Amino acid sequence: MEEGKAVPQSHVQELYGERPKPGFGAKLKAHFKKWWWLHLIVFIAVHATETATTHLEQEVQIVDLEAFTDYNARLWANSSVDLVVKGKTKLHEMKFPTVTVDFRKRIKMRGFEGIPGFNVTGFSIKRIPEPDGANMIGTVYIPNPTVLTLTMGNVTFNNFVDDEFIGTSLLSDLVLRPGNNTVTMRSRVNQTLVVEKVKETYKNGMLPIEIRSNSSIYNGQHLEYFEKALQGSRQHVVLNVGAALAALTGGGSAG
Repeated sequence: MEEGKAVPQSHVQELYGERPKPGFGAKLKAHFKKWWWLHLIVFIAVHATETATTHLEQEVQIVDLEAFTDYNARLWANSSVDLVVKGKTKLHEMKFPTVTVDFRKRIKMRGFEGIPGFNVTGFSIKRIPEPDGANMIGTVYIPNPTVLTLTMGNVTFNNFVDDEFIGTSLLSDLVLRPGNNTVTMRSRVNQTLVVEKVKETYKNGMLPIEIRSNSSIYNGQHLEYFEKALQGSRQHVVLNVGAALAALTGGGSAG
């Protein structure tokens, strides 16, 4: 050691068996090395809550048909449904290592509430049935207040007046998208019975009809999880059948 030259304090400590105390930077580096996973989770939680929106498109296998059917029934009948999403996934953010995270989230989904806005907005009666047997054709308004798009296939309904069956209706290739849906309805109606009802009971021509769901078929297969849910729901409409019958000779339509 050269005479008169200052010796660093850290070197003196090493000579006497003492280790220098780590500075703030070293402490910070050691902290992140040990607790990086906690900072990653906090960062992702804050970042995801404030800014992240993820769109997923994935085919999901229904492992419990009974539970899924019950979910659809509740969704169709109620204004909202609580849904619990839980599982395990891997998260990777920036340069942090990939971590496995268990999650459980309860969300409230908007339901159909029985579709109170369901309505037949217009229809016409055919004197001669069309090739598929339809003798009444109209349009149906179906609001969808949810965020769900439902592909329901060919949906059929049974129609009743005073609990007496008067015919069937078909909504072909029905897809209910969020918002307002207007679809074509093709019906096979017992016109003789309808005329009798108008003459004997509903002389003002306003016929109250109860619509009961019958089936939902997609690619030849019955969608039981929709059918059972819909069968518990009944829609009621009042149709101006008197005006439609009067319009037969002039080819008009009624609402």
